[in-house]
Amino acid sequence: MADPARVANIVNQYGPLLEREFFVKDFGVTGDGVTDDYPKINRALSKMASAGGGTLYFPRGNFLSSSGSIKPPSNTVLQGAGIDATFLLNNVGSFPDDQTISIYGDMTGDKAGWPGSNTTYPCNPPTIGDNKVTTTTHADAANFPAGTIIFISGGLHGTSFWYPGWFTTVKATNATTGIITLDETLPFGGSQITTVQKILSLKQNIAIRDMTVVGGAAAALGCYVAKNILVENVRFIPGSAGPSGSAAIIGVCRNGMFRGVRMEKDAGPLELFVASDSYIDGAHLTNAVIVVDGGSFDCGVINAYIKDPKELGADASAIVLAEYCQRLRVMGCTITGVPDGFAGIICPASPDANRYYSIIGCDISGAVF
Repeated sequence: MADPARVANIVNQYGPLLEREFFVKDFGVTGDGVTDDYPKINRALSKMASAGGGTLYFPRGNFLSSSGSIKPPSNTVLQGAGIDATFLLNNVGSFPDDQTISIYGDMTGDKAGWPGSNTTYPCNPPTIGDNKVTTTTHADAANFPAGTIIFISGGLHGTSFWYPGWFTTVKATNATTGIITLDETLPFGGSQITTVQKILSLKQNIAIRDMTVVGGAAAALGCYVAKNILVENVRFIPGSAGPSGSAAIIGVCRNGMFRGVRMEKDAGPLELFVASDSYIDGAHLTNAVIVVDGGSFDCGVINAYIKDPKELGADASAIVLAEYCQRLRVMGCTITGVPDGFAGIICPASPDANRYYSIIGCDISGAVF
C-alpha cells in the first residue's frame, strides 16, 4: 500500500506543475506572421516563470517575434500543434535576439557578444575519475563555496568559448590547499583542462515540441549553459537571413536531446557543442549536416538520415566529429549523396587514446573520400 504522506508530497511537488497550462491566444497573440507577437509571447513566458513552470500551447499559425527572441524559462514546455501547423519566426539581429529561440544561462567568463564579466581562474590538471579540482592559486578556491555550480574547462578558443567543458556542483572548498571537492567524479582530465569559473544561472528542464522554427539573423535555436533540454519533432528551416541564420545548437549542456528533428532547405548545422550525455536521435536532414564540436563527450548520433549534405549551401561532410571530443558514438546512420571530396563521417586524423570514437552500422553512399 502506498504511503499517503509520500503520495501527498509527490502531488504537492509535481501536481501543480502538470496543471499549469497556458495558451498564447489567451495573451492576445495573433499568429498572422505579420504582427509582432513577441511582447505578448514574452508576457506569457513571464507568467509561466512566476508560476514556476508549465506548458505554453501554440495553435496553428505563424508567430512572428520581430522585437526579441523567444526565451523559455526553466521547467517549461513550448508545445506546437504540429510540424506543419505551428511556425515560430524571428528576423532581428541584435544579440541574443538574433535567434528565434534563445535558452541562455549565465557564466562569469566573458564570451564574445555574451554578457558576463571576465572572471575565470586557472586550475592544475585534474585526474579523470577524481572528485576534486585544485586552483593554481589556492586562495582562488574561496570563490567556489559549497553549492556553487562550477564549470571546469580547457582554455579559451579564440574569443568564442572554453572547451572541452563540464559543470557540476561544489561539495566543499579549502582555500588553503586550493582543493574544490565536487559532488561527482570528473569525466575528463589531464593538461587540456586549465580553467574553472562559476555558472551564475542554469536553464533546465525545457522541452520544445511539434513545430517548425524558422531561422533568425544568426540561429534558429541557441541553447547554452543548460541541463535537461529536449527538442522533439521540430523542423528547422532558413528565414530572411538565409542558411547562415538557421543553425540549431545545444551547447554547454548536460542531458540534451534532439529527437526526430528535421532540417531542410540548406538549414543548419544541427550541433552539439561542449555537451555531455547528449544525443541526436532520429534526425532527418536534407542539404544539412550534423556537427559534434567543442570538446563534447559521452554523446552520440543515432539513426540519423542525411541526404545530399551541405553546410550554408555549400557541399560538406555529413557528420563532423571535431577536435577535443571524447567518447562519441555514431550508430545506425544512413548517409546518401556525399559530394565529391567530402566524407560521410569525418573525425580528427590522429585522435588521442582517450577519445574512443565508435562508428557502428552506418550506410554511406556517394563520392569516395
